[in-house]
Amino acid sequence: MAIIADLQSLGLQDKQATIYMSLLELGPATVLEISRHSRIKRSTVYVILDELQYKKLVREIANGHTTLFYAEHPAVIGNQLEAQVSAFQNIQPLLVDLYNKETSKPNVKFYSGKEEVESIYISIMEQHTHVDFFGTDLEGFAQAHPSVFEKVDDFIHDGKHFVREIYTHNPFNIRYAKKNYHPRFHRIRIIDRQYSFFGDNALYGNSLLITSPSENFAVAIESKDVFRTFRTLFGVAWSVSRPPRDIRLKNGKM
Repeated sequence: MAIIADLQSLGLQDKQATIYMSLLELGPATVLEISRHSRIKRSTVYVILDELQYKKLVREIANGHTTLFYAEHPAVIGNQLEAQVSAFQNIQPLLVDLYNKETSKPNVKFYSGKEEVESIYISIMEQHTHVDFFGTDLEGFAQAHPSVFEKVDDFIHDGKHFVREIYTHNPFNIRYAKKNYHPRFHRIRIIDRQYSFFGDNALYGNSLLITSPSENFAVAIESKDVFRTFRTLFGVAWSVSRPPRDIRLKNGKM
C-alpha cells in the first residue's frame, strides 16, 4: 500500500506502519485480532505495540479480562512532525555554525613512499594548469624521481600550462633553466647562491605542497590563508631571484 510507504517516510518502520493502519481500520482490537488483520506474528505484534505506544500513536485499555489497543488520532503524527520541525529550527543556526567551522578547517593530506609522492605530482599537473614551484633542487628531484621529472616536464611544455619556478643556484639547475625557459608557459628564476633548499614546494589551486624527495614524503595543505601567505613569500623570492639569461656558467662553475 502506498500509504504504508508514506508512513515510513514520516519515520515509522514497515511493521509499525502496518499495525497502525490495522488499528485505524479495526478500531479497538486485541493482539490476536491485530495479528490476524496485519498477518504479523502475535509475538512480534506485542513488540511493535510497545514501540507505537512509546511513539504515542497507540493506547491500550482494559476491557474486563481483555486488553484492547486502539490507534491515536492521525493528527498526533502531524503534531509530532511540527514539534520536530520547531526543534530543528531552534538548533539549525548552531548546526550551520558548526558546519562552517568544520569546512573552514584546512584539508591536510600526507603522502608517504615513492609511489604516493609521484602520484601527487602527476595529479597536480593533470588537474591544474597554473602551478608555482619554488625552493626546487632539480638535480635531487631528478635523481629521486626520474620518471616523474620527465612527465612533469612534458606537462609543462604541452602548451596548456603556465608554470613558474624558482630554482636553487647550482650548475644543473642553471643549465636546465637556460634550456627550458619559455616566456609564455615556463618562467624560471634562480635564487641567490647564499640560499639553499633541500626539498620542493608547489602552489596550486588553494593548496601548498611540501616535499622531501630524498626522504620520499610530501604534505599537501588546502587552505586559502596558507596559500595566500606562501604566494606572497613566492612573490618576494621571485623579486630577488634572477632570470637564467643573467647567470653565466664557466667550465661548470658559477
